[in-house]
Amino acid sequence: MRLPAILLVMACLLSLAVPAGAVDPTSALMDARLSVTQGKHAEAIARIREALVALYQEAPLACQNLTWISEAPTGYGRYKPRASNVYTGVEPLILYLEPVGYSIAPTGGGYRFGLRADFLVINDKNEPLGGAQDFARSQIETRSPQTEHFEFFTFNLRQLPPGKYKLQLTLKDQNSSKQVVVTKDFVRQ
Repeated sequence: MRLPAILLVMACLLSLAVPAGAVDPTSALMDARLSVTQGKHAEAIARIREALVALYQEAPLACQNLTWISEAPTGYGRYKPRASNVYTGVEPLILYLEPVGYSIAPTGGGYRFGLRADFLVINDKNEPLGGAQDFARSQIETRSPQTEHFEFFTFNLRQLPPGKYKLQLTLKDQNSSKQVVVTKDFVRQ
C-alpha cells in the first residue's frame, strides 16, 4: 500500500512543474500504460500521441534521416537514398530530412507548424562560398497535431568547380526560437 501512495505523491509533484493546460509527457505515458493493461488500445494510442506532442514542445529542434536522395520523395519516409555523395557537374543535389521537435501551435480549429531554411556551401578549407537565407519556408495547418513531417531541398550548384564540399543547412522553427544546424558532405566531379 505504501508504493501507490508514493507514486501518487510523485505524480502530484511532477504535475506542479507543468503549466496549466499543458500535457505532461510522463503522465500521458503512464495513462497510456494503464489503458493498455485495461485493453483500451485506442485510448492508449491517444495518450501516446499527447505525450509525443508535449515532447515536441519541450525538445530542441533536430533532424533525423538527413540523406542525399536520387529523386524527389513521394511521402514521409518514402525516398530513394543516393548510392554516393559524388555528383557530376550537371546533377542537382537533393537532400531529404525529417525534422523533429518543432513547435506545434494550437489555432482556432487545429494546429500549425512551420520551418524556414538557410543554406551555406563550405569548401574543404572550411571557407564559406555562398548560400541563401530563408530560401525555403513552410507553414502547415492541420486539424490534428502532426509529428511525422519531411522536407526536401534541391540545390543546383553547377557552378562549383570539382572538389569536396559541405552543405550547411540551418532550420528555424517559425513558431518559436528553436533552430538546428546540420551539415552534409558532398563531392563535385
